[in-house]
Amino acid sequence: MRKAYNSVGWEHLRRSLVRIKMCDRFIKFFGSIHNGRVNRVMTDFGLTNGYCVYDGLDQEEVFSPFLWRIFYDSLLCKVKRQESVCGYRLNSHFISKTGQVDLQAGLTSFLTAGAFVDDTI
Repeated sequence: MRKAYNSVGWEHLRRSLVRIKMCDRFIKFFGSIHNGRVNRVMTDFGLTNGYCVYDGLDQEEVFSPFLWRIFYDSLLCKVKRQESVCGYRLNSHFISKTGQVDLQAGLTSFLTAGAFVDDTI
């Protein structure tokens, strides 16, 4: 996923905050920060003119990883519900001291997705 933080639109983020039952005060606070932003870029020649930012999370903001995790969690939960069509089943079996594989004893795990910050497998 390229430029993942830039892909976060306010409406989807707002719905994600409502989904986890974030209080209205915080939703309004994050909305006021997210909407109506203007950025300027620092160059060797000084600051550029400002330009409007319509979507995305500022990667420099301290709360952006927190908001990204909330936003991305709804997608991961939806993928998790699709276990029958996607994912990986991991099986392991124990080998006894005699070298025989015990098919009755072992571990099975199912992995639909793995994610760390904005990296996904």
